[in-house]
Amino acid sequence: MTRSPTGYPAAALREAIDWHLALAEGDTDRWHEFVAWLEADEAHRAAYDRVSMDDALLDGRRASSAPVAMPVPAPRVRPAPRRIWAAGGIVALLAGATTLLALHHPSAPDRYRIESPASASRAITLADGSRIALNRGGRLLLDRADPRRVVLEQGEAMFQVRHDASSPFRVEVAGRTIEDVGTAFNVVADGARIEVAVAQGAVLYQPAGERVMLTPGMALRSPSPGAVELRRVAAASVGGWTSGRLEFDDVSIAEIARALGRSLGTPLRVAPSLGQRRISCVLRSDRGAEMAIRSLAALAGATATRQGDGWLLSTDGGGAG
Repeated sequence: MTRSPTGYPAAALREAIDWHLALAEGDTDRWHEFVAWLEADEAHRAAYDRVSMDDALLDGRRASSAPVAMPVPAPRVRPAPRRIWAAGGIVALLAGATTLLALHHPSAPDRYRIESPASASRAITLADGSRIALNRGGRLLLDRADPRRVVLEQGEAMFQVRHDASSPFRVEVAGRTIEDVGTAFNVVADGARIEVAVAQGAVLYQPAGERVMLTPGMALRSPSPGAVELRRVAAASVGGWTSGRLEFDDVSIAEIARALGRSLGTPLRVAPSLGQRRISCVLRSDRGAEMAIRSLAALAGATATRQGDGWLLSTDGGGAG
């Protein structure tokens, strides 16, 4: 087998580049052909991820306008997610009844909100069988007239979508759109900043704009509209908060504190002198807030101090400054 200088099979890398370029103008049928190609071979997935993360690989192909014929294998049936939607996690999420707050707005009679209080997460099953796990303090806006469209107004949600080629499932967050291509993915809305991570299948970020394809193990951070940062994560860790396990690999303490605070429903502040320090760790959010926060403090070489209704992490136990 001929391998490219990047270490991937040369044919897979060439096809991945061709797909990346073709999808910029691809229609719905083309997207589904791409997903079939992606899932036919692990080498395809690895090569496409490499191309997506390194735009320099495209430079030699953009100048060529010759069409490339690519075989399209039949799609494989994906197994159900193993850990992310494990029975224990779903049972825990279903422990509290979902709160539905109807919007009494004359121009939007079919819209309604689902909110999670700081004390519990929520599990929602949509009419088409798609499932959403909403983390503590999260808020969704749904529409009975358009059940394949969800607005994540704030917080964190894990989606397991039932794919329908004729009716794409879209998540709108902070003015940006994420389109499902048959997958399980996690989304965070924190003001103008959003994060997307994929566990299975694929999602298309900004289908009418940047058209960034995310496959399993890829994560996207967008601090503001038009700004996109890509990174790798462990696919099995995506949505880990649904089962009380949060995994971080070379992540800033400030980012870890935000994620842990969402899952605990507890404000967690970090002193500026500590916030940008990066660590790797695994934390449990299902064993009590104090244990989780003190574990993070120990791993970060910091002190955890109660402060009002929350906590402060600092290097000296003082104020956040």
